[in-house]
Amino acid sequence: MADVTQTYGSYTTLTLTSLASLASSATAGWISDIIDNRTTAALDYELLLTFPMANTAAANDKAVYVFAVPAMHNGSAWVLADGGTTTLPTAGPATYTFGGITSTNNFRLLVPLAYTAADQVVQGVAFLSDAMRTMPDGFALFVLNYSGAAFDGSGQVIAYKAIANAVA
Repeated sequence: MADVTQTYGSYTTLTLTSLASLASSATAGWISDIIDNRTTAALDYELLLTFPMANTAAANDKAVYVFAVPAMHNGSAWVLADGGTTTLPTAGPATYTFGGITSTNNFRLLVPLAYTAADQVVQGVAFLSDAMRTMPDGFALFVLNYSGAAFDGSGQVIAYKAIANAVA
């Protein structure tokens, strides 16, 4: 009988163009490039999320929200879930304005990260399966900063590791 073990892929950081200094907003955020799962066929992804904040008091929701944006490859292009507006998201890294956290959208809330004190580093670890039961062809991440403070000008990190099973 073969043994099945859990394996972890390489630590990979995303390109974060336009994420530094992200202002606090209920609708304007940032979307990542697509993480392609078609070849990897991972069962899950472990995500590291690090957002150093400006020295500003917490306000609004006092949180940074990270959403998973499911994507399907139709054979020639990626199709991403919509953000609740007439402007469909495309692969980033880029700014993107969606319908808002209290309005209807088809992003999947992955994790809200608390911002409680000025100049805090907001950091968390999440698993893509926290937002999705099964893994799509690919996915992007959408970051909405509604903390009351802007992100620092540098130091943000979004990284992932694919989690798969190996048969020995």
